[in-house]
Amino acid sequence: MVNSEMMLQIKKERLDRHLEEVERLIREWIGQLSAPDPFAHYTSGHVWGWQSAYMPPLEQDPDSNHMLRRHLRSRALWIHHSGWERSLARIYELLPSANEEAGRVWKEKIFARRGSTASNEECNKNYIGTALWQAFSLALKKRPGISYAHGEGGNGVRLGAYLIDPSARAKDFGQIKATHYRMSGAISKLPVMREIAREWKQVLESEGRMRTIATRAVRSSDLLYPCRFCKHLWRV
Repeated sequence: MVNSEMMLQIKKERLDRHLEEVERLIREWIGQLSAPDPFAHYTSGHVWGWQSAYMPPLEQDPDSNHMLRRHLRSRALWIHHSGWERSLARIYELLPSANEEAGRVWKEKIFARRGSTASNEECNKNYIGTALWQAFSLALKKRPGISYAHGEGGNGVRLGAYLIDPSARAKDFGQIKATHYRMSGAISKLPVMREIAREWKQVLESEGRMRTIATRAVRSSDLLYPCRFCKHLWRV
């Protein structure tokens, strides 16, 4: 028969290791409570904008998600989390409309007048993508953080690293820059973009509150609750 004191010591050691794992998991999760810009350029797929609603990687693993929810018992935390998920889902739901509206503006006001970019699909994509990204910043009342620049040899127009008009001559730079920025401004005022900006503000607010609550729980060791992986270790 196994000595009861030895068994208790083994359980204690196993529980200590489990709780250390839980704390590491929560700290990693806190770092993931930061959704990426929904209109940013993603180099891995060479696309502009989300291809799916954001979810922290740890929440996509059933075991990790279970431990987070069982060891973090703050009701306020999970209320904020539910609101965060709703806002993220709503933004993803609105993205196709934002892209469609931006494409319509581009076709009517840019493509019809400047057919030169029609031969370069990537530049057309960048023209619309950068306009959407910039419009999102403007809708949030923020100054876009990327500047226009000449392309190689002085011809063409870039926004940051993205070529938006490859055939523009140097003398047309000012006009093309102004046209693109006006397009961004027009998109920023669309109802769909304004709604996305409102939801994004809710996302950022929820993220801040969740990080605060979860960090406080770790610092105060408010993690001493059983999950399916450790509940047997609590029994004396």
